[in-house]
Amino acid sequence: MTRVDGNSGFSNESWQFRRHLSEPFVAALEKATHSQSWWQEVLSDRDVIVALRNEYINVYYRGQSLFNVGFSDGRILATTHPKYLIDPSLNGKVRLIEDQEGGKAFDVSSLKDTMLTGWYDGALQRLKKAAAYFSGPEKSGCHAASAGRDDILDVEIAFKRDTNLASEIDEGRRQIPRIDLLRLVRVGDDRAALEFWEAKAFGNTELGSMGYRAGDDTSVHDIERDVIAQIADYRDILTESAEAVVSSYSAACQQLARIYGQTERFGPRSIIGEVAGGQRKLQISADGKPKVNLLLFGFDDAQKARSRGSFNDLKRKVHQLGGGKLRAIGNAKSAFGKDGVAL
Repeated sequence: MTRVDGNSGFSNESWQFRRHLSEPFVAALEKATHSQSWWQEVLSDRDVIVALRNEYINVYYRGQSLFNVGFSDGRILATTHPKYLIDPSLNGKVRLIEDQEGGKAFDVSSLKDTMLTGWYDGALQRLKKAAAYFSGPEKSGCHAASAGRDDILDVEIAFKRDTNLASEIDEGRRQIPRIDLLRLVRVGDDRAALEFWEAKAFGNTELGSMGYRAGDDTSVHDIERDVIAQIADYRDILTESAEAVVSSYSAACQQLARIYGQTERFGPRSIIGEVAGGQRKLQISADGKPKVNLLLFGFDDAQKARSRGSFNDLKRKVHQLGGGKLRAIGNAKSAFGKDGVAL
């Protein structure tokens, strides 16, 4: 969702796409499935997305990285951002007091033991509730489109050199190319395709949505300048890195199937399970040409009717970029239909 500048500095000479873990890390996660309650809770929650990175994991909820999970000296190490530890059930009033010198401060003495989530037991639901406060319409829409599905392989897909485990947990300082969603779809009897989606809420200023609502033709210029340029940048990166992307995500399917083990998610009948088991071979897209599709959501019937001409123009422009698709749907939850089935 971050806008990509034409001089983004992307170079295959200094960067290699990787979305899988080392064998010792995967083995430790398999073991933790049976021994660590917090990890069991993560894997059993279909509202969260476990996204493999370069030797670490982000656990996402509504576009927020609840956990950053690494591996060091044979141990699994999990961290979270302090903002998710604020107890969302806090209520009451906090008094502003003044000392003898005239200084003012809030009296938080009674909150020090209750305002932060400390002991983990059952904390995932509280962390999720706290994270929801930081999730805007676009991230919430992406979550609605992807949560609970067995064909979503990745989210918040960054094209950069992965450096340290804390790099993605600060949501406010990212200035890197980042595609919103990656979905797998079945192709024929023995193949599966990567389907990348950039998602935009109807109110996103990059779409010129105010122009849509007012019937302003200048919105077309906004579309061409911002969204189309963004998708073109993403497609160029995928074209340069297609082989590495397919290889890395093939390995990710195998590792996710192992990590989730005997759970229903990513089992042998899921599309990720089929890739992991070798029944389907992964490819960069259904027709073999790298492309990025556009998901537009968050509008009502009246807004759609007024914007039909702009939607059609946007659809044509996205298709010109390697055959990409536009999916315009009011409710993001209905974005993709059945798991693994192409639109």
